[in-house]
Amino acid sequence: MLKWTFVVFWFTVAALPAQTVAGLKLNDVRTDRAVSFADYSGYKVLVMVFTTNDCPFDERYRERLFQLARQYEGRVPFLFINSSSDPEETPAAMKALHSEIVFPAPYLEDKEQAAMKIFNVRKSPECLVVRPEGQSFAVLYRGAIDDNPQSEADVREAYLANAIEKVLAGQPVEVSEHRPPGCSIR
Repeated sequence: MLKWTFVVFWFTVAALPAQTVAGLKLNDVRTDRAVSFADYSGYKVLVMVFTTNDCPFDERYRERLFQLARQYEGRVPFLFINSSSDPEETPAAMKALHSEIVFPAPYLEDKEQAAMKIFNVRKSPECLVVRPEGQSFAVLYRGAIDDNPQSEADVREAYLANAIEKVLAGQPVEVSEHRPPGCSIR
């Protein structure tokens, strides 16, 4: 006779281990200037959005992300990071896209995939809400922007905005990760 055993695990969600970013600088294609992650150490929270020029999910989310960046301007900096090594994802193509749609925050080229590796990002778009801790950033939230990549009008849960609000209010982010839909970053 077979016996089945079920085990239930209870756990609390906490910040993921801090990721060291000492000395990490990426070029902002909007200004052709290097942006140092250390420049953001004085903020309470920072949002990183890993994105590409051509993924259909990025296109669907782009305006929602731009609205969030504008909504939190002056309080929460946003960094848009393109880590794709695809041949069509060149810095020139990034500049052309910025000229067309005007990014409201730095659009950083990460062609060596340094930031992508440090933060273990695999999808585009994938966002991180991080808290600066000296030369490191503690990841408080990672993953999806919201629960509906197809239609902004049908969003029931705005994961990214909720995480930002929790951090600004000094409260813990209850769910630290939501699987992001999107394209794999190569």
